[in-house]
Amino acid sequence: MTAQRILVADSTALTAQIIRAALDLLERPGVVIEAHGGADALQEVQRGGMDLLVSAAVLQDMRGFELASKANRVAPNLPIIILAGADDPEDDSEIPVGAPVYHLVRPADGDRFVRVLHAVMDGQEPTEPSAAPAASALPDLGPVPPVNVGAVSEIMHKLLTNVGAMAIILMDRSGAVLQEIGAVGYVDREHLARTLVPMFGHMLTIGPVVGGKRPQAIHYYDGDEFDIFVLTIGLHHFLCMVFEGTTGARNFGVATTYGRRSAQEIVDSIGRAAFEFTAPAPAAKPKPRPAAQDRRPIPASERPTLPTRPTGLPVMPPPASKKPEPPPEPTLEPLPDDVDLEGMLAGLQNLDMSKVDDLFNPDKLAEIAADANEGNRLSYEEAQQMGVINQ
Repeated sequence: MTAQRILVADSTALTAQIIRAALDLLERPGVVIEAHGGADALQEVQRGGMDLLVSAAVLQDMRGFELASKANRVAPNLPIIILAGADDPEDDSEIPVGAPVYHLVRPADGDRFVRVLHAVMDGQEPTEPSAAPAASALPDLGPVPPVNVGAVSEIMHKLLTNVGAMAIILMDRSGAVLQEIGAVGYVDREHLARTLVPMFGHMLTIGPVVGGKRPQAIHYYDGDEFDIFVLTIGLHHFLCMVFEGTTGARNFGVATTYGRRSAQEIVDSIGRAAFEFTAPAPAAKPKPRPAAQDRRPIPASERPTLPTRPTGLPVMPPPASKKPEPPPEPTLEPLPDDVDLEGMLAGLQNLDMSKVDDLFNPDKLAEIAADANEGNRLSYEEAQQMGVINQ
C-alpha cells in the first residue's frame, strides 16, 4: 500500500499527533507534513502531491475554514478535514457548496474522525452511522472473562513508567474497576466507567468498517484538568491512562505506542476469551392458543376409539370376595350330677397355707421336696422283687 501524503496545518503539534496516532490505529502508512500557519499550508497545496489536508479550526494567520476555502480553489478535489476543539467557533460560510470539506469536533466525534479519515484515504465518501444504541440496548455479550490481576498489574506498572501517566485504571464492560495504580484518588472512577461502558456497543459493528475480526479502539479526551486515553482490551475490558491536563497532548505518540503494546499483552494474558462472547439464546416462541370459537367439544363421531378385547378368548369372572369365617365359640361340657361342689370348697378352706411362703425360699423348698420323697423310697429287697435290680 502506497504511503499517502497528509498536510497538517496547526500552530501546535496536537493535530499532527492525532493524525499519526490514527494512522497507527488504522495500520495505514502515511507521510505527515506539518505547516504552522495557513499561508505555509497554501504553499504546500500549490506545489501539489497532497492526498489530504487536515487543519485546526484556529490558526495563527487565518481560520481553518478560510484555509479550506482557499485550498479548494487551488485543488478542488483535495479532501479537507477541519479538526476543531469543543470550544472553537463553527463558521463554514466561506466553504463552497459541494467541496469535500468535513468539520469534526474532538473529542466527542472521535469515532467519526477515524471513520472519515479511513474513508477519505480510500477515496470514498464518508457515510454517517446509524443512531448509537442506548446503554440499555447494548448487545448481550454473555459473561465477562476472568483476568489474572497479578499478571496485569505488572503490565500496568511498566506502562505507568513508560508513559509517565498520573494513573492507570483497568475496567470491564460492566463498569467494574478491576485494578488501579498511581494517583487514582483524583479521578471519579465509577463515573468514568459508566461513561465509557456504552462504547462497547459499537465494538461488534465497527469491525466491517475498519476491517478485521478483532477491532481495537483508542479514545482521547482532552480536558483542562485531565487528559484521558482509553484503549479497548478485546470486547470485554478497557484500559484508561490518566494524564494531567497540560501533559497529555505532548505524550500522545508515547501513550498510543506503549498503550497499544500493553493492551496486546493484556489480551494475550486473557487468551481467546478476550474476543469471544456468548450469544443469547433465542426466546422460545409460545404456542398459539386456539381461538375461543375453536375451543368446541369434540363430537362423539370424531373421538378416537379405544381398542377392544380380542374375541374368542374366555372371559374369566373376577374372583368373588370371600369373608373369613369366625372361629367357633367354645362350648363347656356340663358337670356330672354326682360332683360334690360343697365338699370341694370345704376342702380348699381346710388347706394349710402356712407353707406357701416356703415355695419362694430355696432352702425350705429343698426340705419340702426331701420330705415329699421320703415315703417313696424303695428298699434293696423291694427293688429286686420289682425287677429294677437284677440279681
